[in-house]
Parts: sequence; C-alpha cells; structure tokens
Amino acid sequence: MDLSSDYSGQEIGKYYLIEKLGNESFGAVYRAHDRILKTDKAIKILEVENPREGV
Repeated sequence: MDLSSDYSGQEIGKYYLIEKLGNESFGAVYRAHDRILKTDKAIKILEVENPREGV
C-alpha cells in the first residue's frame, strides 16, 4: 500500500472507505462504513511492503 495514495471510494471486505482521515506511522486511517452493521467506523489500513517477508 502506498501511503500517498487515497483509497477513498473503494471496498475492502465488508467496509466501504468513505474518506482518508490521515497517515500514521504504519498505515493510513479511513472513515469507513461497515455494510453489515450499518455503521461508520475508523479503520487503519496497514502498509505492508512484502507480506511474505518474515514468515
């Protein structure tokens, strides 16, 4: 994940990313809508350069 990118408007699992709230040290925080529970939440999308590294 590229922290400079904005993934607002995309879906990840049960979440619809509404808006990017900001960048943190390990990822970006988004206001997201949980389509199953029908509520908004703040979720953090972690930046992973190589998910298989360290396995």
